Amino acid sequence: MRTGFWAAVLASAVITAADADAMQHASPSGAVPAAVAPIPPMPPPPPEPAPGATRDAARTHNCVTFYPEDSAQDHESGSVRLGYDVEADGSISNVHLVKSSGFDRLDQAALACVRTAWRNVPAMQDGVAVASPGHQAIINFNVVSGAP
Repeated sequence: MRTGFWAAVLASAVITAADADAMQHASPSGAVPAAVAPIPPMPPPPPEPAPGATRDAARTHNCVTFYPEDSAQDHESGSVRLGYDVEADGSISNVHLVKSSGFDRLDQAALACVRTAWRNVPAMQDGVAVASPGHQAIINFNVVSGAP
């Protein structure tokens, strides 16, 4: 039972290798521009894909229930980068650790979450579901102090 705080896990987003490289070289200053342009209106939804078109793998993921109780109590937080493949049936395979959070329990929890709880809509090519290898995701485990 948690006392005095509750834990929240920010679900991961799939990133490409180029995105991962950009993240490693991003400015750590966290500077925010002084003026922000207004947000343009939302564009209309894209048309249905034409025959022969491709679609990237779609995903929705949540690892909040995998946050280790002991890690939350010890206020362990961190980001785990994982690699994985999406099979033609949407199942996840070849899950592996790319970069550790620095806490073995968090790393193992992230691996368990992706291996057991994630499922994707597979990529499409010429109207046929196809496997898509080489995905990466970052699972963020963050302890948030305060009452729920």
